[in-house]
Amino acid sequence: MYQPQRQTTQPDYDREPEDEHVNNNTISSRYQEDQCPFGYIFNSRTQLCQDVDECEADLHVCSTGEVCVNMPGGYRCSRAQPTTTSQPVRCQPGFQYSDVYHRCIDIDECSEQESPCDSNQVCENTMGSYLCQCKSGFQLDSITQACIDINECQVDLHNCLPSQRCDNTIGSFQCVRYTSCGTGYTLNAQTGLCEDNDECALHMCDHLGPGYKCRNTLGFFRCDKINTPGPSSTTETSTPCDSCSLSTPSITFRCPRGYYANAQRRCIDINECEKSGACKPNQVCINIPGGYICSNKMNCEPGFRLNEETNRCMDIDECVEQPGLCDHNCHNSWGSYRCTCRSGYTLYQDNRTCADINECEMFKDRRLCIGYCVNQPGSYSCQCPQGYRLGIDGASCQDIDECTSQNVCTGRNEVCLNMRGAYRCVSTACPPDYIKDSQHANRCKRITMSCREDDKECLQKPLTYTFHFITLVSNLTRSSGPLDLFMMRGPMWSSTNVQFDLRLDKVHTPPSVQAASLQSFRLEEADHNVANIRLLQPLIGPQDIYLQLFMKFFYNGIYGGTTISNIAIFVSQYEF
Repeated sequence: MYQPQRQTTQPDYDREPEDEHVNNNTISSRYQEDQCPFGYIFNSRTQLCQDVDECEADLHVCSTGEVCVNMPGGYRCSRAQPTTTSQPVRCQPGFQYSDVYHRCIDIDECSEQESPCDSNQVCENTMGSYLCQCKSGFQLDSITQACIDINECQVDLHNCLPSQRCDNTIGSFQCVRYTSCGTGYTLNAQTGLCEDNDECALHMCDHLGPGYKCRNTLGFFRCDKINTPGPSSTTETSTPCDSCSLSTPSITFRCPRGYYANAQRRCIDINECEKSGACKPNQVCINIPGGYICSNKMNCEPGFRLNEETNRCMDIDECVEQPGLCDHNCHNSWGSYRCTCRSGYTLYQDNRTCADINECEMFKDRRLCIGYCVNQPGSYSCQCPQGYRLGIDGASCQDIDECTSQNVCTGRNEVCLNMRGAYRCVSTACPPDYIKDSQHANRCKRITMSCREDDKECLQKPLTYTFHFITLVSNLTRSSGPLDLFMMRGPMWSSTNVQFDLRLDKVHTPPSVQAASLQSFRLEEADHNVANIRLLQPLIGPQDIYLQLFMKFFYNGIYGGTTISNIAIFVSQYEF
């Protein structure tokens, strides 16, 4: 997150108080620079050893749930009181203060009423945060960072049998039986395989008499004649017949039904299927020894075609027979086909046409781009507004520092101030009767400090003007409360008191943007003669805000002068 630079300044004064003083934060005896006791630091200006605030400098080792309390020369860790105090204990992000345990404990984001993860993810709580893992059957898309369905059928991650068709579903898949066994086979439901029917067990050859034996084959059967010694007599003629006989005065030779006798006195099978009209039009004639079978033609389901020779249904390869059937990719399957789309597209309702996915709209809650998201056919691209350049990751926008790359501010007393997506040429020119302070580039001091006692206008005239500049991104928010913008320190002497007064000088903003007001800020006295300016609400850009912080000094109750700090806050147009 963008963090503004907090500015801290302490005015210099030409005169120091002549008397030394003693308080809890200062040792009055004069020490050398390397002789201060532990917990104190040497102040070269006052020549005194000044207490180090370990709590403010984050030099303490207090644990979570304890409060650091500064003490002269050290500090102590005090147990944080329950939330009955006016200042609640602040916990790190992902933690919340427990009134039971009196410390910060982890927030289980996964148990919240509204899960931080989407419906395709499983929330896993971690210490101070959480993780969103893809559910089973989903995988993380490297571009959109969304969990998308895994097509187990396409990447061969299914366990369907060869006799089954794999159909993809959201997060899983289904195995659907598609095998058509055809005549002579029966499907085994447990194995999914087609097993041969044993027609011989049905006595299919018994009608031919005892001279034939049934022989089972794969998908069919045969009636084989049993070889027996032939008749000793000879015949003179051969006549086809259903029940043929060759006669002599003493011997008769007879063939079974479905055969005819040839000249060599052998019974030859009659192929009844060669005769037209042997079977009905919706049947297929299959010749068998001594007869024939009329089998009904197969009624093939959609996606199959009848093979007239085998009387079986064969798969149709729609992808080959119908080019352009699918918009992108066509995959043939048993009895059907399936269309898929290239990356960046989704299958339309007709299951054939591919429609472009508008990633910018579909995944807008994932902030695919820091700047502008531009949808493109099958993809998207990120663009940045003027004043930024696209980062090497193709998604982030990096600020262009015009102050270093271009000579943009050429006016006298102008300084180039870079800000996110823009820059400002700010002036540190001194007003009339003031000159630049050679010790401080951003300070103007009065040419003369002397005034007559009765010249109130001269006495009220500020001793110095200082210039300070702060840049913020638009709509900057902070979950932990107000944002510290600016701190001003006055003299630390107990005999000196400073009165602080914050005023809004002017605001420059376009009509469409709500201008900041003095109520957008709060002036707080953090310590003796220390003031802190805090931002209470987000500021929408672009706008330029000019504040003035007045400091009136009183020495032992006597007015000693005023200084003015001009604070310019520049809010950029964008939130990045």
